[in-house]
Amino acid sequence: MDRSYLDVTEPYVNEAPIQEMFLHSFLPFSSTAINKGDEIRIPIQNRDAVTLPSESFIYIEGKLIKPADLLSEVTFCQNGLINLFNEIKYEINSVEIQRVKRPGVSSSLKGYCSYTPADVNCLQNATWDDADSNKKFIKDGTFTGCIPLKHVLGFAEDYNKVLINCSQQLILNRATDDLGSLTFFLKGNEVLSDATVQAKVKLIKIEWRKSCGRCPWSRSMTERS
Repeated sequence: MDRSYLDVTEPYVNEAPIQEMFLHSFLPFSSTAINKGDEIRIPIQNRDAVTLPSESFIYIEGKLIKPADLLSEVTFCQNGLINLFNEIKYEINSVEIQRVKRPGVSSSLKGYCSYTPADVNCLQNATWDDADSNKKFIKDGTFTGCIPLKHVLGFAEDYNKVLINCSQQLILNRATDDLGSLTFFLKGNEVLSDATVQAKVKLIKIEWRKSCGRCPWSRSMTERS
């Protein structure tokens, strides 16, 4: 008999460790239906993927369109980027894990009550900028931003483990009005009216970027695609 059979004190050897972590972008079903009133569905259908929801974020590119006769400086209000959406849902294996209506309101309340200065620094790219009121967020009419999922969903904040052998889906309902996301800095004696205040945000790209792990037994994302 092999004596190793009786060596019950031998230390555990992990034969399938996570070899590396990397960011992978997941795209919505439609890259054009991402503006006012649209439902944006971003799936992860690769069940072999090892993903870390707590470190994922929503990446957004867009541009600001404002009337030519509007002289006011327009930028995002505090936490305004998430106000572009009026509902967010997260599903695992087609089962709804969490739904947040008016995520801008709920995340603002949570942030003002619990965020540390370090948290605030990390969220400047999500339009959480108390010091400068996001005046530098939009440059030449365009912007890019990142919304950490744990800024919006309690599940992503509390569950810091990887997910394997499951499909996932993030569903974003785009707001029908952008004014809740914007703030106006008046110039001179300008008075805002319904006719001149019709600035709007046009999204160009939206992605769900997740931290993924590579294990010896898992197929890579590039192999899958």
